[in-house]
Amino acid sequence: MLETLARYQGGPAADTFTASAVRRVGADGLHTRRVDLLLDKALDGERLTGGEWDELTARLVSSPVPLSPARIRRAVTERLLEETLVSGGLPWMRRFESLSRLLADPAWAPDTVSVCADVGSQAHHAGLIEALCALDGSGHPDAARHVLRHLRDPTDDDSFHGALMACVRKVQRHHFGPDQSAELLHVIGDVLRDPRVQPETAELAAVLLPRLPAPPRYAAALSRAARARAETRHIAAHGLLTDPGTARVAVARLLSRMPVTGDPPTVVAVLREVVDDILHHPVSDVRLYNAMLLRASPYRASLAAALAAELTAPSVLRSERAGPVLHALRVLGGPSQRPAIARLTIAEGMPSTVVRAALHALGHIPGRSPEHYWRAVLRRHTDRHPLTSGSGGRTELKRLVYAFGMAGELPLLARLLHEEAVEAPARAMSAWWTTLPQHVRAGALS
Repeated sequence: MLETLARYQGGPAADTFTASAVRRVGADGLHTRRVDLLLDKALDGERLTGGEWDELTARLVSSPVPLSPARIRRAVTERLLEETLVSGGLPWMRRFESLSRLLADPAWAPDTVSVCADVGSQAHHAGLIEALCALDGSGHPDAARHVLRHLRDPTDDDSFHGALMACVRKVQRHHFGPDQSAELLHVIGDVLRDPRVQPETAELAAVLLPRLPAPPRYAAALSRAARARAETRHIAAHGLLTDPGTARVAVARLLSRMPVTGDPPTVVAVLREVVDDILHHPVSDVRLYNAMLLRASPYRASLAAALAAELTAPSVLRSERAGPVLHALRVLGGPSQRPAIARLTIAEGMPSTVVRAALHALGHIPGRSPEHYWRAVLRRHTDRHPLTSGSGGRTELKRLVYAFGMAGELPLLARLLHEEAVEAPARAMSAWWTTLPQHVRAGALS
């Protein structure tokens, strides 16, 4: 986890951890033998643990001779990405760091970028957003080119959102040239002027706007668009557009539900800042990584309970504030929070943003849900339901199939799709999951 956080921040800390990973595997006489052994496991369909992926990628990027031929690099990367997309918790952290290591390596970047971009072109792929967002970790020109292509001509709403997420760090790292930055500026202007855009996508545009080197002739018009969007659509009650007073009240309410009265004031102050970032930071990756920090702390259980209590307030559920709470529970939640989140996925009258966030969270929260729940939620979100008539409905359906897959309920999903006579696109969305090799699904658990 520390390596992933350091890589995200960049600078000396990232270099230190990269060097540490290389030193950890060493370059002794066993190097070639270990690489061969691990490559054989990866290419022959044997199970690899997260620790083995960590070792393999560290050895691969430290080798003075790039691995050849290219088809082997691609096969290794494809399997690693698949396992990353279907893992969670610590197994995900290890695989995502391994993938990021390949994306950042000059010899591996072209193939790894190509594999991620290919996933971004598959409309029914479960990991479309994550694969495109991962391109923010590569400074290779192909990564910038693919990101902009998905902003110009996206596969669907998910690919557009994933590409826009990648832009946050790519802008910060100066991965775009002047013409590319100008193109991104036009895209942001279109997003902020469009009242139909989802709040989380509009928030990303609002985050990016002040970070881009805007030519004077565009700056005033885009600033007006940002203000109009914020005033008329109230995009997100967090991030750059939050009311500071509301944010302070929300954080104070959460801390009041946690056993922190006996903790040193300095610890409570740091905890307050981290919780504030989890709920209100304008960049979703920062919210995610702060939640991971608290997941590894003694505060995980009490914060998860406090977050679940927030979801009992109608004022929270009817606003964009529910989104960050559910995204945090995706990392921090446990079996005791699962039933409450499951209920949100079938409750009538919930905003679509809340339903999508609840479905996504459900795929990551430990525990099992009974068959009658899965049957009810499938009926609620199949393509026969009015909600699935537009892109928002298809997004909800994709999140539902993801929840089935991450919960290990693929046999049940296949049976229910047959019994309920569910038509496309649900069957197409489930095809990737049901054809995923067993060694990939099994390996992703460790």
